[in-house]
Amino acid sequence: MLFKPRLSTLFVWWNMLFLPLDLTFTFIFIPGLLAAALGYYWIAGPLTLLLLPLAVVWNGSFSGSSAGCSHPRA
Repeated sequence: MLFKPRLSTLFVWWNMLFLPLDLTFTFIFIPGLLAAALGYYWIAGPLTLLLLPLAVVWNGSFSGSSAGCSHPRA
């Protein structure tokens, strides 16, 4: 399935990349954010910390504006 040339082969390989990406995010980036909050900028820097509130506001505005989209109207 992984080495047979088909149209879906790209998507299978793409899905296999999610496990290393999730592991990296979980075990490296999130502790790096905590370390950066304490002043150790080895993995994440000050600009990363400054972008986090912006990301929360941005995602909050989208979730607030799309709250009525998921409920069917009677």
